Amino acid sequence: MNSPDDHMIRAALDTASRSPCRSKRGVALWDPETGAFRGKGCNGPPAARPCPGRAVCAGTCGQRSVHAEVRALRAAAAYRTLGHPPGPYDLVHVELKDPVGSGERASDDVVACDAPSCLPCAVQILDVGFVGGVWLYERILLAPGRMWRRYTAEEFHVA
Repeated sequence: MNSPDDHMIRAALDTASRSPCRSKRGVALWDPETGAFRGKGCNGPPAARPCPGRAVCAGTCGQRSVHAEVRALRAAAAYRTLGHPPGPYDLVHVELKDPVGSGERASDDVVACDAPSCLPCAVQILDVGFVGGVWLYERILLAPGRMWRRYTAEEFHVA
């Protein structure tokens, strides 16, 4: 498989669109054997806390907010306690390119990143033990373009 299913990408983008943050991130976690969702999450302030606004949050949002991966992993962990299959699950992480507008999201709404860059999320992904792969949309450094890349949880952590 060269990319996550478009349905999973759209689910992650739709979830990202619900983030109150300027940088809208979303995650969809699913069972690649069945295609069933196992968890979703977007970045944002902790529950029951309003966003403090750009003047306060600029430059520290990544430290102030709950990351999309953490929310999706929590949802999947809760789902697993109900007796559903234990995984491994795949996770697709997206950043929404254009938060303005509505309607169905498509793969071309994803911002390309350089590589894994969040060690706290990588630690959580590796620690839960049920993530088989992490999909990121990355810039190709040696040639112009972008592509989806799948990391194992261990590779994601090391990178």
